[in-house]
Amino acid sequence: MSARSRIAFLAFIATLIVSLSIIEVVNIGRQASPWFPYESLFLVVIYIYFISGLTFYQAIVAGMIVSVTFVWTNWTLRAHDKLLYE
Repeated sequence: MSARSRIAFLAFIATLIVSLSIIEVVNIGRQASPWFPYESLFLVVIYIYFISGLTFYQAIVAGMIVSVTFVWTNWTLRAHDKLLYE
């Protein structure tokens, strides 16, 4: 494993750690108030795809992990019956 691939792997892991910690902050805020803003996740996804320097497949995997984790962790926090009327 070359130094370049190790640095790319560390960048991937660091991006996931930061992304998942931001999701945790959003989850804590949404437990306190259902209208807690989650727009910071858009910035995280933009960072993953355009700024982080990850390879194409690493960026796709990181973006999907962030998206699926957010939906999975916030599914129980949403009032699904109210979504029909909003």
